[in-house]
Amino acid sequence: MKSELKVEIDMTGLNNFNSQLLGVLIGTGQGGDATMLVRTEAGQLANEIQALIGPKKQSDGNKKIKNNVQTFLNSNWSEKKRREKYSIFTTESQTESSHTGFRWLTAGPNWVLGIKEEDYQMGWSADVALKNYLKDKAQHGRGKAYIELGTRSAKEGKHQHLLMLNRTRVTKATFTGVVKAISEKVGQSRAAFAYAATQLLPGKSYPSWISKHFPGVNGKAIFVDSKSAEFPTVTIGSRAKGVNSNPYIVDKIARAVEARKRIMASKIKNILKGYSYNWKTGQTFRPQVPAGGLP
Repeated sequence: MKSELKVEIDMTGLNNFNSQLLGVLIGTGQGGDATMLVRTEAGQLANEIQALIGPKKQSDGNKKIKNNVQTFLNSNWSEKKRREKYSIFTTESQTESSHTGFRWLTAGPNWVLGIKEEDYQMGWSADVALKNYLKDKAQHGRGKAYIELGTRSAKEGKHQHLLMLNRTRVTKATFTGVVKAISEKVGQSRAAFAYAATQLLPGKSYPSWISKHFPGVNGKAIFVDSKSAEFPTVTIGSRAKGVNSNPYIVDKIARAVEARKRIMASKIKNILKGYSYNWKTGQTFRPQVPAGGLP
């Protein structure tokens, strides 16, 4: 097995274990097809990696995406309960501010909320909002959702907090459209490694939110199977955004490689004790001794 990750992940030990395991199998009369050995072990590693680098469930991914979008975009307050509880400013006189490039949105008993005109984009379509969201996200974060600008005197000697919404305000339909567009990509980071596992492990399958990305995974998946009987090698990897550049993901992949080394070392010891190797799953198991004893 080889690695085409752009980071330093030591695959030497894993490749050495492959050679040792093959030697042990041959020495115990289980040599069989060397290609099958390499394919099985590579498939197990690919399956382990795909489980580590993406959301466990589709709903988890969707929730995270919505939370991320909310750190940049904000939909309008159209819910009935909000309109009943707070004052929603709609007329020009209500939204007008003494500061140029600023407008008031809504108010409660002891606060008034406004927004910069440049962040008031109720006419944006989902496509336009998505483009600006991605651009804004790549450049910087928006920080706190509400920034206090000061206070002002209100009726009956009370004071109101003056707040600014530090988000781009869009319609609810536009916000939903952005979340939906990004959610279509949930499972994409896992797909390249999951695809490799399906090619290497007989009968291996994945949920549709992962497997639906397989048709378009060829440009991002790194999968080369030499199918050489003498020197079998399998190369697995991914060019998907974030897999190579995200240190958190890279660390997870490196840990999976180390774990596979330990598993294979254990297999060598077990096989030397008389265990058999399962070509389909990569498991080792102790054969049952016949009632009449071994021949």
